[in-house]
Amino acid sequence: MPRKPPKTTPALSLKPVPTRNPDLPATLEGNEIPSNVRESEITGLTHRQKSVLPILAVTHTLAQAARDSGVSEKTLRRWMDDPTFRTELDHLREESYDIARQQFQIAVPLFISVLTNEALENPDPSIRIRAARYGLNYAVKFRDYDKLVEDVQDLRAALLNRN
Repeated sequence: MPRKPPKTTPALSLKPVPTRNPDLPATLEGNEIPSNVRESEITGLTHRQKSVLPILAVTHTLAQAARDSGVSEKTLRRWMDDPTFRTELDHLREESYDIARQQFQIAVPLFISVLTNEALENPDPSIRIRAARYGLNYAVKFRDYDKLVEDVQDLRAALLNRN
């Protein structure tokens, strides 16, 4: 009986975010928006390991990654113990997070527009009240975040002045 070829799943690729909205700031919390594509040569990994990295980066469990990639869970666990493989996976996950964060940042003005132009002007008082609660809740979170950033900057400055 002829042997079936292993199931293959095409490698996923992270594509750069479409052109940035020129009305948005070019920085996030004072830092430049990171590049979406890391230009580095992955060395020390097999072609099969490289093809599994994007699948692992977007799945929640090794079992799901094994099903999606056609590689056994045991093999994936062994690869996860390889520092080079783990480093590349961590970089890919970080890039995925950066892309998602950028896309979210681009959508924030739309969220604010819906909240202020639609929810707060809705004839239903319960919707207006919920919109106001959301707005106030996030205003407090933004204030707390700004204070935290300020405190971290003060701590860094104090540490630098100590040395």
